[in-house]
Amino acid sequence: MKKSPLLKDICALTFIAFISLTSQSATAQTGKPAAKAVTAAKPASTVAAKTPPAKAKPAVSQKTSAQSSLASVSPVISATESTLETPTVTPVAPTATKRKTSAAFEGGTNVVNLGIGLLDNLDFGYGSGGSTLKPITISYDRGLTAEVGPGTIGVGGLISYAHRKWDDDLKVSFMYFAAKGTYHYDLLQNDQIDTYGGLTLGYARTSVKWDEDTMLGDYDASEGEVKVGFLVGARYFFTEQFGGFIELETGPMSHLSLGLSTRF
Repeated sequence: MKKSPLLKDICALTFIAFISLTSQSATAQTGKPAAKAVTAAKPASTVAAKTPPAKAKPAVSQKTSAQSSLASVSPVISATESTLETPTVTPVAPTATKRKTSAAFEGGTNVVNLGIGLLDNLDFGYGSGGSTLKPITISYDRGLTAEVGPGTIGVGGLISYAHRKWDDDLKVSFMYFAAKGTYHYDLLQNDQIDTYGGLTLGYARTSVKWDEDTMLGDYDASEGEVKVGFLVGARYFFTEQFGGFIELETGPMSHLSLGLSTRF
Protein backbone atom coordinates (compact mmCIF):
# COMPACT_ATOMS: atom_id res chain seq x y z
CA MET A 1 0.00 0.00 0.00
CA LYS A 2 1.38 3.39 -0.78
CA LYS A 3 1.88 5.92 1.97
CA SER A 4 0.83 9.42 1.41
CA PRO A 5 3.44 12.18 1.23
CA LEU A 6 2.02 13.83 4.34
CA LEU A 7 2.48 10.71 6.37
CA LYS A 8 6.03 10.42 5.12
CA ASP A 9 6.75 13.95 6.22
CA ILE A 10 5.27 13.36 9.66
CA CYS A 11 7.34 10.23 10.14
CA ALA A 12 10.44 12.01 8.97
CA LEU A 13 9.87 14.88 11.40
CA THR A 14 9.12 12.46 14.22
CA PHE A 15 12.35 10.55 13.52
CA ILE A 16 14.36 13.76 13.36
CA ALA A 17 12.85 14.95 16.62
CA PHE A 18 13.65 11.61 18.28
CA ILE A 19 17.24 11.72 17.07
CA SER A 20 17.56 15.31 18.24
CA LEU A 21 16.21 14.51 21.68
CA THR A 22 18.45 11.47 21.97
CA SER A 23 21.55 13.43 21.02
CA GLN A 24 20.70 16.27 23.41
CA SER A 25 20.18 13.73 26.20
CA ALA A 26 23.54 12.08 25.46
CA THR A 27 25.20 15.45 25.20
CA ALA A 28 23.73 16.53 28.50
CA GLN A 29 24.88 13.33 30.21
CA THR A 30 28.44 13.49 28.74
CA GLY A 31 28.82 17.32 29.12
CA LYS A 32 28.23 17.57 32.84
CA PRO A 33 31.14 15.35 33.86
CA ALA A 34 33.39 17.17 31.41
CA ALA A 35 32.39 20.45 32.95
CA LYS A 36 33.00 19.04 36.35
CA ALA A 37 36.37 17.76 35.21
CA VAL A 38 37.19 21.14 33.84
CA THR A 39 35.94 22.74 37.00
CA ALA A 40 37.91 20.29 39.11
CA ALA A 41 40.97 20.72 36.97
CA LYS A 42 40.74 24.47 37.07
CA PRO A 43 41.49 24.74 40.81
CA ALA A 44 44.34 22.29 40.32
CA SER A 45 45.82 24.41 37.56
CA THR A 46 45.18 27.53 39.58
CA VAL A 47 46.88 26.01 42.63
CA ALA A 48 49.72 24.75 40.45
CA ALA A 49 50.10 28.17 38.94
CA LYS A 50 49.95 29.94 42.27
CA THR A 51 52.03 27.45 44.25
CA PRO A 52 55.49 28.48 42.96
CA PRO A 53 55.04 32.16 43.81
CA ALA A 54 53.53 31.17 47.15
CA LYS A 55 56.54 28.97 47.87
CA ALA A 56 58.94 31.58 46.56
CA LYS A 57 57.57 34.30 48.83
CA PRO A 58 58.78 32.76 52.09
CA ALA A 59 62.25 32.31 50.53
CA VAL A 60 62.32 35.95 49.48
CA SER A 61 61.00 36.97 52.88
CA GLN A 62 63.62 34.88 54.66
CA LYS A 63 66.36 36.34 52.51
CA THR A 64 65.12 39.84 53.15
CA SER A 65 64.89 39.10 56.88
CA ALA A 66 68.43 37.73 56.88
CA GLN A 67 69.68 40.80 55.00
CA SER A 68 67.90 43.12 57.41
CA SER A 69 69.33 41.16 60.34
CA LEU A 70 72.83 41.46 58.89
CA ALA A 71 72.22 45.14 58.23
CA SER A 72 71.12 45.66 61.85
CA VAL A 73 74.06 43.67 63.23
CA SER A 74 76.62 45.38 60.98
CA PRO A 75 76.53 48.77 62.80
CA VAL A 76 76.93 46.97 66.13
CA ILE A 77 79.97 45.07 64.80
CA SER A 78 81.38 48.27 63.31
CA ALA A 79 80.81 50.11 66.59
CA THR A 80 82.45 47.27 68.50
CA GLU A 81 85.47 47.25 66.18
CA SER A 82 85.80 51.00 66.39
CA THR A 83 85.56 50.79 70.18
CA LEU A 84 88.29 48.16 70.26
CA GLU A 85 90.52 50.02 67.82
CA THR A 86 90.07 53.48 69.33
CA PRO A 87 90.16 53.44 73.15
CA THR A 88 87.94 56.00 74.78
CA VAL A 89 89.81 58.55 76.88
CA THR A 90 87.81 59.82 79.82
CA PRO A 91 88.61 63.47 80.53
CA VAL A 92 89.87 64.08 84.05
CA ALA A 93 88.56 67.10 85.85
CA PRO A 94 91.40 69.52 86.70
CA THR A 95 92.33 69.61 90.35
CA ALA A 96 93.44 72.64 92.26
CA THR A 97 97.24 72.48 92.48
CA LYS A 98 99.87 75.02 93.24
CA ARG A 99 101.30 76.87 90.28
CA LYS A 100 104.44 75.22 89.00
CA THR A 101 106.84 77.49 87.13
CA SER A 102 110.01 75.61 88.04
CA ALA A 103 110.59 72.23 89.60
CA ALA A 104 113.39 73.70 91.74
CA PHE A 105 111.37 76.55 93.28
CA GLU A 106 107.62 77.05 93.04
CA GLY A 107 104.65 78.28 95.01
CA GLY A 108 104.74 76.73 98.48
CA THR A 109 108.45 75.81 98.37
CA ASN A 110 110.54 76.65 101.45
CA VAL A 111 114.34 77.01 101.26
CA VAL A 112 116.87 77.78 104.01
CA ASN A 113 120.40 78.90 103.08
CA LEU A 114 123.48 78.77 105.30
CA GLY A 115 126.43 80.60 103.71
CA ILE A 116 129.66 82.42 104.24
CA GLY A 117 130.78 85.69 102.63
CA LEU A 118 134.07 85.28 100.80
CA LEU A 119 134.43 88.93 99.71
CA ASP A 120 133.29 90.99 102.70
CA ASN A 121 132.15 94.58 102.42
CA LEU A 122 133.14 95.62 105.94
CA ASP A 123 135.17 98.61 107.14
CA PHE A 124 136.63 97.78 110.52
CA GLY A 125 138.48 101.11 110.72
CA TYR A 126 141.27 99.92 113.06
CA GLY A 127 143.87 98.72 110.63
CA SER A 128 144.84 95.20 109.68
CA GLY A 129 145.71 92.30 111.86
CA GLY A 130 143.65 90.44 114.37
CA SER A 131 141.35 87.49 113.68
CA THR A 132 138.37 87.87 111.40
CA LEU A 133 135.14 85.92 111.23
CA LYS A 134 133.80 86.23 107.72
CA PRO A 135 130.12 87.12 107.34
CA ILE A 136 127.92 84.16 108.21
CA THR A 137 124.41 84.41 106.77
CA ILE A 138 121.23 82.45 107.38
CA SER A 139 118.40 83.25 105.00
CA TYR A 140 114.92 81.92 104.32
CA ASP A 141 112.79 81.99 101.15
CA ARG A 142 109.19 80.88 100.63
CA GLY A 143 107.54 80.73 97.22
CA LEU A 144 104.19 82.49 96.80
CA THR A 145 101.34 80.96 94.81
CA ALA A 146 100.35 84.31 93.27
CA GLU A 147 100.80 84.30 89.48
CA VAL A 148 103.10 87.16 88.44
CA GLY A 149 104.60 86.63 85.02
CA PRO A 150 106.43 83.43 84.10
CA GLY A 151 108.28 83.12 87.41
CA THR A 152 107.62 82.75 91.13
CA ILE A 153 107.91 85.40 93.82
CA GLY A 154 109.79 84.48 96.98
CA VAL A 155 109.66 86.32 100.31
CA GLY A 156 111.70 85.82 103.43
CA GLY A 157 114.49 87.31 105.48
CA LEU A 158 118.10 86.98 106.59
CA ILE A 159 120.50 87.51 109.47
CA SER A 160 124.24 88.15 108.95
CA TYR A 161 127.03 88.42 111.46
CA ALA A 162 130.80 89.14 111.23
CA HIS A 163 133.54 90.42 113.56
CA ARG A 164 137.26 91.16 113.96
CA LYS A 165 139.21 90.88 117.16
CA TRP A 166 142.62 92.22 118.25
CA ASP A 167 143.76 90.10 121.12
CA ASP A 168 141.28 90.52 123.95
CA ASP A 169 141.28 94.28 124.00
CA LEU A 170 139.37 95.36 120.91
CA LYS A 171 136.45 93.77 119.06
CA VAL A 172 134.45 95.21 116.19
CA SER A 173 131.30 93.32 115.18
CA PHE A 174 128.68 93.77 112.48
CA MET A 175 125.09 92.53 112.24
CA TYR A 176 122.50 92.89 109.52
CA PHE A 177 118.77 92.08 109.87
CA ALA A 178 116.83 92.36 106.64
CA ALA A 179 113.70 91.39 104.79
CA LYS A 180 114.34 89.64 101.50
CA GLY A 181 112.33 89.56 98.29
CA THR A 182 113.24 87.47 95.24
CA TYR A 183 111.91 86.58 91.84
CA HIS A 184 112.66 83.04 90.62
CA TYR A 185 112.73 82.22 86.92
CA ASP A 186 113.78 78.92 85.33
CA LEU A 187 116.45 80.56 83.20
CA LEU A 188 118.40 77.38 82.38
CA GLN A 189 115.32 75.13 81.92
CA ASN A 190 116.71 72.65 84.41
CA ASP A 191 114.60 71.06 87.14
CA GLN A 192 117.55 70.98 89.55
CA ILE A 193 118.67 74.61 89.15
CA ASP A 194 116.92 77.62 90.69
CA THR A 195 117.97 81.03 89.31
CA TYR A 196 116.74 84.24 90.93
CA GLY A 197 117.31 87.90 91.61
CA GLY A 198 116.08 90.23 94.36
CA LEU A 199 116.83 92.79 97.03
CA THR A 200 117.23 93.15 100.77
CA LEU A 201 116.07 95.95 103.01
CA GLY A 202 117.17 96.03 106.61
CA TYR A 203 119.10 97.47 109.51
CA ALA A 204 122.92 97.26 109.74
CA ARG A 205 124.48 97.64 113.19
CA THR A 206 128.16 98.17 114.05
CA SER A 207 129.45 97.61 117.55
CA VAL A 208 132.88 98.48 119.00
CA LYS A 209 134.09 97.17 122.35
CA TRP A 210 137.41 98.21 123.85
CA ASP A 211 138.61 96.65 127.12
CA GLU A 212 141.73 98.79 127.76
CA ASP A 213 142.30 100.51 131.09
CA THR A 214 141.95 104.20 130.45
CA MET A 215 140.63 107.19 132.26
CA LEU A 216 137.30 106.55 130.63
CA GLY A 217 137.31 102.87 131.54
CA ASP A 218 135.97 100.34 129.11
CA TYR A 219 134.66 101.71 125.83
CA ASP A 220 131.52 100.26 124.26
CA ALA A 221 129.72 102.00 121.41
CA SER A 222 127.41 101.06 118.60
CA GLU A 223 125.63 102.69 115.72
CA GLY A 224 123.28 101.57 112.95
CA GLU A 225 121.61 102.61 109.73
CA VAL A 226 119.14 101.34 107.13
CA LYS A 227 120.75 99.53 104.22
CA VAL A 228 119.49 98.29 100.86
CA GLY A 229 121.18 95.52 98.88
CA PHE A 230 120.64 93.94 95.47
CA LEU A 231 121.46 90.33 94.65
CA VAL A 232 121.43 87.63 91.99
CA GLY A 233 121.93 83.98 92.72
CA ALA A 234 121.52 80.36 91.77
CA ARG A 235 120.92 77.09 93.61
CA TYR A 236 121.73 73.58 92.48
CA PHE A 237 119.90 70.74 94.25
CA PHE A 238 121.79 67.44 94.42
CA THR A 239 118.72 65.70 95.88
CA GLU A 240 115.10 66.61 96.51
CA GLN A 241 116.07 68.29 99.80
CA PHE A 242 119.72 69.36 99.69
CA GLY A 243 121.82 71.54 97.41
CA GLY A 244 124.27 74.42 97.22
CA PHE A 245 124.00 78.10 96.30
CA ILE A 246 126.02 81.09 95.17
CA GLU A 247 125.00 84.77 95.46
CA LEU A 248 126.44 88.05 94.25
CA GLU A 249 125.20 91.11 96.14
CA THR A 250 125.77 94.74 96.94
CA GLY A 251 124.66 94.53 100.58
CA PRO A 252 126.58 95.84 103.61
CA MET A 253 128.13 92.47 104.53
CA SER A 254 129.55 90.61 101.52
CA HIS A 255 129.81 90.80 97.73
CA LEU A 256 130.09 87.03 97.22
CA SER A 257 128.55 84.27 99.30
CA LEU A 258 128.64 80.47 99.00
CA GLY A 259 126.84 77.86 101.04
CA LEU A 260 124.35 75.03 101.43
CA SER A 261 120.60 74.95 100.88
CA THR A 262 117.85 72.75 102.23
CA ARG A 263 114.41 72.59 100.66
CA PHE A 264 111.12 71.50 102.23
